[in-house]
Order: sequence, then C-alpha cells, then structure tokens
Amino acid sequence: MEKDFTTVRFLRFSADDPWECRFQDVIIDLVDDCLVSGIISAGTESDDEWSINVKEGFDSLPNPNYSIFAKVVDTGIYELLDENHNVVFKSEGYVPSLMDYYTRNPGFGDYIELFIDDIDKKHLAHSKKFKTSYNNPDDWEEVKSNHTNLYEKGMKDAFAIILSILTSNDKFKISNAINVINKFMDKE
Repeated sequence: MEKDFTTVRFLRFSADDPWECRFQDVIIDLVDDCLVSGIISAGTESDDEWSINVKEGFDSLPNPNYSIFAKVVDTGIYELLDENHNVVFKSEGYVPSLMDYYTRNPGFGDYIELFIDDIDKKHLAHSKKFKTSYNNPDDWEEVKSNHTNLYEKGMKDAFAIILSILTSNDKFKISNAINVINKFMDKE
C-alpha cells in the first residue's frame, strides 16, 4: 500500500550527539521551511555550553554562524505531524532522507545540519530541488491514530446515557430526559 504524505505539515525530531549538538522536540514547518519550536543545545559542562528555545529566538547563539551540526548516527526519533500536530508517520534510529533537504552537503545520512538563513523568521536554508524528491517512504512507519474523533465520542456518550435512562424504567428520569431532548431540539 502506498503511503499518503498529503496530510503532513511538520517534522518533529529529537536526536543527540554528545560532542556536538542535541535536539529536543525540534519542529520544522515543512511548508514554510522554518523552525517552530524545540530546544537546541551544545557543549558540555566543561566546554562553552549553550542552549536555545526556538520559540524565544536565536539571540543566545554564541556566534553569528547559524549553522548547527550534529553527527547523531542512529540515535534519533523523527515524526511527521499533521496540521494539528498529530503524529502521522514515525522513524527511529537513522536520520531519514528528508533531513537531507535542509543539509548543505546531503547524502551521508548520519548527521543533521541546519543552516538558519533568516534568524528573525527562523527560516532554514534548503535544497532547490523538490522536497518530495528527498522523502523516502521506506524511512517512515505509518502511525495509526489512537485518538477518537471527539464529536463521535461525545455522541456515543450521550446515547449511552439516554439508553441507560430509557432502560431504567424510572418514569421521573425518562420524563426529565425527554424534556432535555425537547429543549435541545427547540434550540435548533
């Protein structure tokens, strides 16, 4: 079965290179090619350590070179999210090919390199080729949604309550349930 990526809007990833950079729940808007949120940090306690919260901006980066590099090899968790940030596809371990779209020297597959070309907009430099040409469907496992449609769940709950009232043989409860339904129907 072919994978449908049409609902995907965001890429979220967490990956760690203890000698270079760590990414924690970093989200990239795949439509606008910009960073949305997450924590990016580097260094160690003995080194010049720094950390930025993407939402707060990049003023705390230690130098004006906005290239962030990490050789994360097989340590990452990568998720493709829909418009509502629900996980649609997931990949664990090796860096998925889609990350090469944002890498200046793509093709190695075991590192992440982000170059922020507009710090005010948090925009990322990227390839001039189509993004879809970088996405390898084999990199991704489809995630089945566990959340129930809230409208559907609410309707099921309402029908369960009505059924319990109607089967209770309590004329007072039945009368009240009918009054509530009638008042609701009058509002339509």
